[in-house]
Amino acid sequence: MKHKKDRKVKNINALLIAVVAVICIGVAAFAGMTIVNTDNLATYTDEIYQRPYSVNNAAWKLRTQLLFTRNTMLNLLAGDEFPESRAAELGVMYEIRDDLPLLEETLRSQYEGNSETVEQLIADVNELLSLHDRCIQLIRDGKQEEAKTLLYETAYPLYLRADSNVREITDYIGTEIDNYVERANQLNEKTNMMALAWGSILIALAIMVSAASVHAIAKRNEDIFHNNALFSIISENVDDVFMIYDLLEDRVEYISDNAERILGISAESYKNNVWIARAYLDDETFQRLANGFREPNLGEIRQDEYIMTDPKTGHEKELSSRRYPIAENGRVTKFVFVTSDLTEENRAQNMLRSALERAENANIAKREFLSRMSHEIRTPMNAMTGTIRTMEYDLADPEKMREHLRKLNMSTMHLLDLINDILDMSKIESGKMKIEEREFSLNAMLSEITDIMQPKAEESRQAFDVLQKNVTCDMVKGDNTRIKQVLLNFLSNAIKFTPERGKIRMSVEEMDRRGNQVCLKFEVRDTGIGMHEEFLEHLFEPFEQEQSATYRKYGGTGLGMALSKTLVESMGGEIEVESVPDMGSVFAFSLWLEIADAGGISIKISEEIKNLHVLIVEDDEEMREHLKLQCSQLGVDATAAASGVDAVRLVKDAGETFDLCLIDLYMPDVDGIHTAEWIRSEAGKETHIVLMSAYDHKNIEQEALAAGVDDFLTKPVMRADIYRILQRLSGEISASANEAREEENYDFTGKRLLIAEDNELNMEVARELCEHVGFTVECAYNGKEAVEKFAASGPGYYDAILMDVHMPVMNGNEAARAIREMKRSDAHSVAIIAMTANAFYEDAAEAIRSGMNEHLAKPIEPEAIFAALYKFLYDKKSRL
Repeated sequence: MKHKKDRKVKNINALLIAVVAVICIGVAAFAGMTIVNTDNLATYTDEIYQRPYSVNNAAWKLRTQLLFTRNTMLNLLAGDEFPESRAAELGVMYEIRDDLPLLEETLRSQYEGNSETVEQLIADVNELLSLHDRCIQLIRDGKQEEAKTLLYETAYPLYLRADSNVREITDYIGTEIDNYVERANQLNEKTNMMALAWGSILIALAIMVSAASVHAIAKRNEDIFHNNALFSIISENVDDVFMIYDLLEDRVEYISDNAERILGISAESYKNNVWIARAYLDDETFQRLANGFREPNLGEIRQDEYIMTDPKTGHEKELSSRRYPIAENGRVTKFVFVTSDLTEENRAQNMLRSALERAENANIAKREFLSRMSHEIRTPMNAMTGTIRTMEYDLADPEKMREHLRKLNMSTMHLLDLINDILDMSKIESGKMKIEEREFSLNAMLSEITDIMQPKAEESRQAFDVLQKNVTCDMVKGDNTRIKQVLLNFLSNAIKFTPERGKIRMSVEEMDRRGNQVCLKFEVRDTGIGMHEEFLEHLFEPFEQEQSATYRKYGGTGLGMALSKTLVESMGGEIEVESVPDMGSVFAFSLWLEIADAGGISIKISEEIKNLHVLIVEDDEEMREHLKLQCSQLGVDATAAASGVDAVRLVKDAGETFDLCLIDLYMPDVDGIHTAEWIRSEAGKETHIVLMSAYDHKNIEQEALAAGVDDFLTKPVMRADIYRILQRLSGEISASANEAREEENYDFTGKRLLIAEDNELNMEVARELCEHVGFTVECAYNGKEAVEKFAASGPGYYDAILMDVHMPVMNGNEAARAIREMKRSDAHSVAIIAMTANAFYEDAAEAIRSGMNEHLAKPIEPEAIFAALYKFLYDKKSRL
C-alpha cells in the first residue's frame, strides 16, 4: 500500500513540471486566456469566502437538532409511562449532542455579527439540554405532569428564543454572502482590466509559482497519504465497519478492510455485490434494510439493529448500522454506513441483567426463607413453652404428664430437624460437606427408615410399603447416612403432601452390576397432590415451594429438595422426578456402590433357620417378590401365593408342612383372617401364622386370634421382622427375651463420671440423668478444671468423662489432649466422650484427633449417651 502511494506522488510531480513547460511555451496566449480565467476567478472567490456558509450551516444544524430534540421530548410525553420503544430516539438525541461543541465553536469564532446573540443562543441551548435531562428523569419516575409543565412552561419559551436568534444569525449571514458576491464581481472586473498588464509579469512568475505548486502539492499528497494510513489503522482495529455507498451508481465506493473480521465477508466481495449479505439475513430484516436505500431523506440519520449469521462460524451476530446521507446540490447521492458488532456488548449487558435478577431473586428468596424459618422455629418453640406451662397444672396426673412429655419431645425433634437442615446447607455452601465410604447393610438402613417413617404414615392413615427388587447383595460400601437423609426427605414430603388413605412406596432395585460394583435405584412413589410441570424446573432451588399457599398449609423450609439434590450429586448420582397434579409424584436416584463381603448378608443364619419353610400370601406382586427376596437373603425356602384360595390349595397339595405363613390382611378375593382360618384348619397347629397389615390391627385382633392367627406384623415388613419370628420358631430366642430387648435398662452403679460443662442448666440436666442410671457424678465448669480434677485423682478414680468442647479458659479438645499426655496408667484408658453443638464432620474428626473416644452432637438423647458409655465401660471389645 505504501509503495503504491509513493508512485502516485512521483507521477503527480512529473506532471506538474510538464505543466510549467507548457505555460512557458503558451505565455504569448496568456493575455487572452486571462479574460476567460477571470470568470472562473469569481467562482473561486465564492468558494474562498465560504466562512459565512459555515456559520449559516452551523446555525441551521443547531436549529435542526433543537427541533429533533423537541419532537423527541413531545413523543416521550405522549404516553402515561416511559415508552421503551423510544429508546432508539433517545440514543440518537444523545449522540447528536456530541456535535454541539463544534457548532458552538464555529459560531463563536467565525460569526462576525452581534456576539451577544451567539452567546444567548448557546446559553439557551445548554439550558434546554439540562431541562431535557430533567424531563427524561421525571418521565422515568412516572411524573408525566411535572415533565409536561417543565417542557411547556420553561423549555418552550427557550425554543422560541433560540429559533429567533438562529434566524437573526442567518439573516445577517445572508447579507454577508451578498456582500461577498458583490466584491467578487468587482474583483472580476478589475482582473479583466489588469489581465493584459499582469500578463508579462505572470510569464516571469510562472516558473516560480509552478515550482512552489509542485512542492505544495507534494506536501499535500503526503498529508493525504498519512491521513489515509491513519484512517486504515483506525478502521482495521475498531469494531466498526465504515462503508460509502454511491446511491446513483448503486455500488460500494469504499468499505474498510476490517469488514471480513467483523461481518465475515471480505471488503472486495461487498464491492462486487452490495447485496452479498442477503443470504445471511432473514426476509423481514433484509426488506427493512433494503427499504432504507429507497427512502433517502436529506439530513436524516437512520439506525437499524438486526441479527446476521456469520458466514464463517454460523453463529448469530447482533449488529447496529447507522446511515448518514451525503447531499450534493440538495439531493442525497451517497450514504456513509457505520456498522458495529454489538454481540459481546449485548451479551455482557444480558449477563449483568441476569446476574442482577438472580441477586434480586436470591434476596427475595432469603427474605422469604427467614420469614419461614421464623415461623417454623417459633411453632415448636411455642408448643414447647405452652406444654411446659400446661405441665405445671398436671403434675399429679402421670398419664397427662407422659402425654405432655411426648408432645415436648416431638417439638424438640422438629426443632432439631430444622437446625440440621440449615447446618447441612451451610456445610454444602462452605464446601465442608464430606461423603464417606463405609460398609453398611441395605436391610438395616431400610429398617431404620421404616422405624422412623412408619409411625408417621400410620398417624396420617397412609399405606406405607418398602420393597427390594432383584437386590442380590446386602452389604455395600457408601455413605448410608446421606442416602438415608435423602430418602427421609423424600418420604417426609410424600407423607406431608399425601392425603389420608393415600399410598407411599419406597423401593430399592438392582439395575446393573459390573464386577464388584452394583447400581441401585432408590425410589419413593406417592399418590399425593403432585406438582405442575413448570415448577419442576425450580423444585431443587433453595427456599422454593410451588405456592405460598403450600407453605402455609404444609409448612417446611424449602431446603429439603435442594439439600437432597446436592447430596445425591456429591455421591455421583442424579435425581429424577416425575409428577402429575392431583395424582402423585415419583422421586428417584441411582448410585453405584461397591459390594462388600462378596455380596454376603450382615447377619449369620443358623442351620435351624435355613431348614424352615415359609408360605407368603400377598396379592400385590411387587410386595410378594419383596417378601420372597427377604426370605431368600435369610437362606429360607419361601413359596408365594397371590390369593387366599391359592394359599389353601398349596397347603393341601404340599408334601411338607409350612413352618411360617405370612398373610396379608386386605386381599380382594378372601381377606387375611378367613385365609388364616382355612390354613389353620388344613395345616393344624404346627404352622405359625402371622397377619400383615399397613394399618393398626387392634380393631381386628380378637377376630384374628380366634381364627388361628399367632402374631401380627405392621407393614412394611422388613428382613429383621421376619428374622425375629424365625429365631423364635427355631428356638434361638424366646418371645419374652426379644420383647425385653426393645427397651434397654442401663445400670451404672459403682461407676464414677466426670462431667465438664460450662452451662449450669446443661450441667444440672446431665447430672440428674446420669445419677438416675447409677453414676456417681462430679462436675467441672471448664476444661482446665477438668484436667486439674483428673490429675488430682488416683488412677482409675474416674471411669469416664463427658467433655463439652466449647468452654472458657480451656476448651474440650485441649483438655482431652492434656489428659492423654499425662504420665499415668489410666490416661489412655479412661473413656472421654465429646458433647458439643458443633455437628460438622470436621468437628468430630478434631475431637477424635484430640484423644476423645466418641463425638456426640447436641442436643443429645440420653439413650445415645448411655449407649456410648455402656460400650466403653462394659463392652471390652470396643476398647481394644
